[in-house]
Amino acid sequence: MEIKKVIEVLDEACHSRQSRDIDEQEAIEEAIDYLRKIENGEYVKVVNAEWQRESSLTNYKCSNCGLRTWDKTNYCFMCGAKMSAEKRSE
Repeated sequence: MEIKKVIEVLDEACHSRQSRDIDEQEAIEEAIDYLRKIENGEYVKVVNAEWQRESSLTNYKCSNCGLRTWDKTNYCFMCGAKMSAEKRSE
């Protein structure tokens, strides 16, 4: 089901029952807000990767895009992948 349809269904369900619990009502409205933000592109998918040691001791490669670098950083400069914390601590 597309996000737009999910928003419509939740919105209708949110306003169809007057006796709905206030916490349930707020939860549905918050879900609708998040879905609208996703639909509008306000959230982007996070790609996780790790630095893989190359044959030389000082060269690393991004496991997502293959970028080679001398420095292990928190993210890949080429693809934007977020590096796993436990993999950076070598």
